[in-house]
Amino acid sequence: MQEIPSEHFVGKVASKAIITRGDEVLIAFCHTRNENKLWDIPGGRVHHGEKPEDAVVREVMEELGVSIETRSIILMEQFLHSEGPTLLIAYEAELKNPEAPFLLPTDEIDEVRWITKEQLHKQEIFPVCLQAIETYFKRKTAT
Repeated sequence: MQEIPSEHFVGKVASKAIITRGDEVLIAFCHTRNENKLWDIPGGRVHHGEKPEDAVVREVMEELGVSIETRSIILMEQFLHSEGPTLLIAYEAELKNPEAPFLLPTDEIDEVRWITKEQLHKQEIFPVCLQAIETYFKRKTAT
């Protein structure tokens, strides 16, 4: 991953959710907005004046049609996105209603998949999102 000098960081902030269910995490895929054909974790940009923890709740509702409750921050990492420097803030989260169906808007997310730690490296995932999921699983096994 390319390093971004901190004195040059004037980028966007992405707030994303590592949504957990037992020993699984949720990954998402969008065919139309994904030139690299990589899986992602739900979430998106933080709007001006918005708190990152509010942004991730809003973005997950927009992308998946479900409400989440955020827990702790799992990872904060700078990375170079195709649209420029970006700061990722990844939260551990749970579905408020585990029985609620996902409502996938056609322009946001095409497919979601629950994966375990053992299945993680069988998926092609954005590197910074993969790092966030790996960090989550490491913390989980350490407790």
